[in-house]
Amino acid sequence: MGNKYRHPFIKSGKVFQPVLPLQLSQDDPLVALTQVSVNANEIDKPCILINFSGFMTTFLREERYGEFIFSLKRFCLNTSHSETLIEWPFTRAFVNDTNIKEPIVYNYCDCLSEKNGFYAYQFGLTYIKLSEKSSFNITKKSMTAQVYSDNEVL
Repeated sequence: MGNKYRHPFIKSGKVFQPVLPLQLSQDDPLVALTQVSVNANEIDKPCILINFSGFMTTFLREERYGEFIFSLKRFCLNTSHSETLIEWPFTRAFVNDTNIKEPIVYNYCDCLSEKNGFYAYQFGLTYIKLSEKSSFNITKKSMTAQVYSDNEVL
C-alpha cells in the first residue's frame, strides 16, 4: 500500500542582515531576520515545523531595560495573503549596566488542512523598546522548516 505523500523533508532558510532599530512600534513593518519558503503541494495535510535559533547580545545602560517582540509570519505566495502566526515577548531588565549574550530558540508547528500552495515563513522583530543608551545585536541566525504529513509520526 503506497503513501499519497512524499517523505518528510527539511529546508534551510535565508538569513537577512538588517540594520536593527533601537525603537520599533507594532505599527511598523516586521524587521525580517530569516525566511524559509515551502512547497506545501507535495504532501497531504502538510505540517511545517519552523525552528529559529540565534544569539542575542544586549548592552543595557541607564534604565537598563529592553523589551522585544519576535514574530513569525506566514505568507501565501499564491494569494499574497499574510498572517502573523505567533508572537514571543522577550524582556530584560537589570539593576546595573549589563552586557549579556544568550541563545534564543523559537519553534512553531503550522499544520495546514490540505496541500494548498507555496508559503514563505518570516521570523523577525515587530516591537523594540530600549533605554536611551542601550543597544543589541542578533548573530548566528538560523531557520529551518521540517515538512511532513500529519498522517506521519515523527
